[in-house]
Amino acid sequence: MNSDFLKDLSTHHVALEASTSHVIATLSAIPTKFHSLQPVEGWSIQQILNHLNRTEDFTLKLLRATGHPTTDRSPDEWVRKLEKALLRRDRQYPAPKV
Repeated sequence: MNSDFLKDLSTHHVALEASTSHVIATLSAIPTKFHSLQPVEGWSIQQILNHLNRTEDFTLKLLRATGHPTTDRSPDEWVRKLEKALLRRDRQYPAPKV
C-alpha cells in the first residue's frame, strides 16, 4: 500500500474515533427514557444507533477481508462490486420521513 493511502486511512480513522466519541457524549446527555421513544415520523435514537452500528460492522467486515493479488483484471474492477455490496437496497433500512 502506498503511504498516501495509509495517511488518508489514518486520518479517516482519527475522524471516526472523534465522531464516535462525540455521539457517545451527546447520547449520555439525553435521559435513557428517550432512547427508544418512537417519533411520529423517523427513527428513535436507539434505531439510529443500531443502524450506525450495523453499517459500521458490515463495512469493517468488507475492509478486513483478505485481499488476493491478481493480474487477470483491472484493480478498479472491484470498485463497482464494492459499491454494489455497500448499496444493496435489500440490506438497507428505509430512510425516515422528515
